[in-house]
Amino acid sequence: MRDAERSGRPKIYGPEVRIAIVATATSMPPHPEATWSHRAVAQHVASACFVSVSASQAGRILAGLDLKPHKVRGWLTRRDTPDFWQRASAVCALYLDPRQRTVVLSIDEKTAIAARSRCHPGRPARPGEPARQEFEYRRYGTVSLVAALGVRTGEVLTEVIARNNAAAFTAFLERLDRAIDRSWQVPPSPTDGPPKALGEPHRGPASGPCGSSPRPIPTTPTTRSRPGPCKPACAGATSTPGPDVLAAQRRERARIRSEKGARWGGRPLPAAA
Repeated sequence: MRDAERSGRPKIYGPEVRIAIVATATSMPPHPEATWSHRAVAQHVASACFVSVSASQAGRILAGLDLKPHKVRGWLTRRDTPDFWQRASAVCALYLDPRQRTVVLSIDEKTAIAARSRCHPGRPARPGEPARQEFEYRRYGTVSLVAALGVRTGEVLTEVIARNNAAAFTAFLERLDRAIDRSWQVPPSPTDGPPKALGEPHRGPASGPCGSSPRPIPTTPTTRSRPGPCKPACAGATSTPGPDVLAAQRRERARIRSEKGARWGGRPLPAAA
């Protein structure tokens, strides 16, 4: 038993060519390309299989298999931290059900914000015509910002900072301490005792600017691919780097500058003390 002859033009490209197109589209593109285009896939298959394939034909074959090699979606690999879920659940519980008359803040910074304005004013939307925005703009440098969001009230307190370092962050926390009602409380970490009102003298180690224990309250676990500490919710957990750390940082920056100078034909820079 075999199928009867059917009408219609037979396929020009056999399964070998289709498999080569799929294999090319699902592989990493050659350097320095970031993604595969239909034209690049067709050229690669033509050179590998010695078959002339047009870019549109390669696109139709990939579309039939729902393959879109020109699209890229970013993702982040989470470090295998044993206590990640415990810390995350503590933060989520604090956000979803904060205690009465407690202050819950979410603090983060945004650096290198481009300050720019359009060269000409835009045009508002009209019937059948969307709003228009001028393409050219003027640059006024960059600015860094640190902000605190009140989870309960939705209020946001912001401050422009000249440098993103421990001193600027501590000054911002001190400003928060002055802005918070003294009768409200700061929730302690799960290992601390009962909550203590702002401004109440601490009976243990020296308290931080927030009036709470130097131990930080629950903080969002880091999900960056590089190791890095979580941001403390109270300035008592923030410390200024010591002189040894600062000297090591200066030496590392000098080494990097020296390598760059040697790479581009310059003379090496003297090492920092």
